[in-house]
Amino acid sequence: MVRFMMTTNLKLTSFVDGRRPAYLCSLPVMILGSIGVGCARNVQQLLMFRFIQAMGASPGTSVGFGVIGDIYRLEERGRAMGSYYGVSPYTCTMIISFNISFS
Repeated sequence: MVRFMMTTNLKLTSFVDGRRPAYLCSLPVMILGSIGVGCARNVQQLLMFRFIQAMGASPGTSVGFGVIGDIYRLEERGRAMGSYYGVSPYTCTMIISFNISFS
């Protein structure tokens, strides 16, 4: 619920103030959460820092859809959003797993 509220708030902020401040506010939160996940000493700390990391990463999805809505015309927007949300996560996962297996 907190993730939904933060995402909705930054999405509305990005609509009024522009996309850049929303990215610049959420990126340090995600970075601090990622550092905390890497330095966690037990499961409770890991879950807490993973929650903070998710709060910093979640606005990127909604603001990314806003950027796609700004860039593409209405006729092209469906294909762009499909490639952003439907194809990219699976493609990136395959590329990363390929790089890890052959490193």
